Amino acid sequence: MKKETIKFYSIEPFFSKEKSGIKNNTVRFTDHGERFKALKKFDLKKEIFVEIINPNTFECFTRQIKDVSIYENIFIITWRQ
Repeated sequence: MKKETIKFYSIEPFFSKEKSGIKNNTVRFTDHGERFKALKKFDLKKEIFVEIINPNTFECFTRQIKDVSIYENIFIITWRQ
């Protein structure tokens, strides 16, 4: 099975909180691009990962997505720590 990874940038202080597990989600407005199309089809049976990148340092981490909630054009992407 191919591992699908969706990438987002996150700045401080959010990046450090997300990486440490204090905050295990990211909230995004959709741009209707490919990554949001994949998130709309999220299924617990399929492994999808999120990679969070600090644009200032290029430090990053990857986590498995465990839930995607959508309200209007806002996506809440929650991952396993």
